[in-house]
Amino acid sequence: MCLGTDAFYFGLLPVVVGVCSKFGIAPEAVARVLIIAENVGVMISPLTPALFLGLGMVDLDIGDRIRYSLPWIWACSLTAIVLSVVMGVVPF
Repeated sequence: MCLGTDAFYFGLLPVVVGVCSKFGIAPEAVARVLIIAENVGVMISPLTPALFLGLGMVDLDIGDRIRYSLPWIWACSLTAIVLSVVMGVVPF
Protein backbone atom coordinates (compact mmCIF):
# COMPACT_ATOMS: atom_id res chain seq x y z
CA MET A 1 0.00 0.00 0.00
CA CYS A 2 2.97 2.31 0.55
CA LEU A 3 4.45 1.67 -2.88
CA GLY A 4 3.28 3.13 -6.14
CA THR A 5 2.92 0.89 -9.16
CA ASP A 6 6.34 1.81 -10.58
CA ALA A 7 8.12 1.05 -7.31
CA PHE A 8 6.20 -2.21 -7.06
CA TYR A 9 6.95 -3.45 -10.58
CA PHE A 10 10.52 -2.20 -10.90
CA GLY A 11 11.67 -2.36 -7.27
CA LEU A 12 9.84 -4.95 -5.20
CA LEU A 13 8.85 -7.52 -7.82
CA PRO A 14 12.43 -8.27 -9.02
CA VAL A 15 13.62 -8.68 -5.42
CA VAL A 16 10.83 -11.11 -4.53
CA VAL A 17 11.36 -13.05 -7.77
CA GLY A 18 15.08 -13.30 -6.97
CA VAL A 19 14.45 -14.57 -3.46
CA CYS A 20 11.82 -17.09 -4.57
CA SER A 21 14.00 -18.41 -7.40
CA LYS A 22 16.52 -19.60 -4.80
CA PHE A 23 13.77 -21.87 -3.46
CA GLY A 24 12.91 -23.25 -6.89
CA ILE A 25 9.74 -21.24 -7.48
CA ALA A 26 9.21 -20.15 -11.07
CA PRO A 27 9.50 -16.39 -11.64
CA GLU A 28 6.30 -16.39 -13.72
CA ALA A 29 4.30 -17.89 -10.84
CA VAL A 30 5.66 -15.34 -8.37
CA ALA A 31 4.88 -12.47 -10.74
CA ARG A 32 1.33 -13.70 -11.31
CA VAL A 33 0.58 -13.98 -7.60
CA LEU A 34 2.09 -10.58 -6.81
CA ILE A 35 0.21 -8.89 -9.63
CA ILE A 36 -3.08 -10.35 -8.38
CA ALA A 37 -2.28 -9.41 -4.78
CA GLU A 38 -1.21 -5.91 -5.78
CA ASN A 39 -4.85 -4.99 -6.26
CA VAL A 40 -5.20 -4.65 -2.49
CA GLY A 41 -2.58 -1.93 -2.31
CA VAL A 42 -3.39 -0.02 -5.47
CA MET A 43 -7.12 0.29 -4.85
CA ILE A 44 -6.70 1.95 -1.46
CA SER A 45 -3.25 3.47 -1.71
CA PRO A 46 -2.92 7.06 -0.56
CA LEU A 47 -0.33 7.48 -3.34
CA THR A 48 -2.96 7.26 -6.09
CA PRO A 49 -4.03 10.73 -7.25
CA ALA A 50 -7.26 9.46 -8.79
CA LEU A 51 -8.35 8.17 -5.39
CA PHE A 52 -7.97 11.62 -3.84
CA LEU A 53 -9.84 13.20 -6.74
CA GLY A 54 -12.73 10.77 -6.40
CA LEU A 55 -12.88 11.07 -2.61
CA GLY A 56 -12.84 14.85 -2.89
CA MET A 57 -15.71 14.81 -5.35
CA VAL A 58 -17.92 12.76 -3.02
CA ASP A 59 -16.64 14.43 0.17
CA LEU A 60 -15.27 11.29 1.86
CA ASP A 61 -12.23 10.70 4.04
CA ILE A 62 -9.46 8.31 2.96
CA GLY A 63 -9.55 6.55 6.34
CA ASP A 64 -13.23 5.73 5.85
CA ARG A 65 -12.49 4.47 2.35
CA ILE A 66 -9.73 2.15 3.58
CA ARG A 67 -11.82 0.80 6.47
CA TYR A 68 -14.75 0.08 4.15
CA SER A 69 -12.86 -1.21 1.11
CA LEU A 70 -10.01 -3.25 2.57
CA PRO A 71 -12.04 -6.34 3.55
CA TRP A 72 -13.82 -6.42 0.17
CA ILE A 73 -10.66 -5.91 -1.90
CA TRP A 74 -8.74 -8.42 0.22
CA ALA A 75 -11.50 -11.02 -0.24
CA CYS A 76 -11.54 -10.42 -4.00
CA SER A 77 -7.76 -10.83 -4.22
CA LEU A 78 -7.85 -14.07 -2.22
CA THR A 79 -10.65 -15.35 -4.44
CA ALA A 80 -8.64 -14.45 -7.55
CA ILE A 81 -5.58 -16.28 -6.22
CA VAL A 82 -7.61 -19.37 -5.32
CA LEU A 83 -9.28 -19.38 -8.76
CA SER A 84 -5.89 -18.95 -10.40
CA VAL A 85 -4.60 -22.02 -8.59
CA VAL A 86 -7.74 -24.02 -9.45
CA MET A 87 -7.50 -23.06 -13.15
CA GLY A 88 -3.78 -23.79 -13.24
CA VAL A 89 -2.62 -20.24 -13.95
CA VAL A 90 -0.54 -20.30 -10.76
CA PRO A 91 1.00 -23.67 -9.83
CA PHE A 92 0.44 -24.85 -6.29
